[in-house]
Amino acid sequence: MSTLYVIRADSEDGWWSNDLGWVNDLESATRFEHTEFLRPLAAVPDARWVALDAHHGPTVVKVIVLGMNSSGEPEFFPCTLSVTAEQHAHGEHYQLAIEQAEEHGYQLPMIAFDEHDPAARQLGELLAWI
Repeated sequence: MSTLYVIRADSEDGWWSNDLGWVNDLESATRFEHTEFLRPLAAVPDARWVALDAHHGPTVVKVIVLGMNSSGEPEFFPCTLSVTAEQHAHGEHYQLAIEQAEEHGYQLPMIAFDEHDPAARQLGELLAWI
């Protein structure tokens, strides 16, 4: 069985439904088979893809943190996390990744993004650009 995805926006305190718009319950959210669709607008631009698994067990997610290394230079810290579907749905994997980067000596400011965020999709283009 393939992974299904839903769209979550904290600013809307809810999930996206193609039929109803923003809804408060995960059960009413539209399930997507992949994340290549445009995300709907939210009050602030925080709508993000959330992977669901069949049993709501651990979800493996790749997260990249951009932070300051011990020399004070900006550097990427990649990590793979195993989180529950609920943690992933509420974006807790971003904070967990930042905490892991701090444990490895990275310092603020930091920003985290996962494999489904626009920043991750831009990495290949940026590599070709530089």
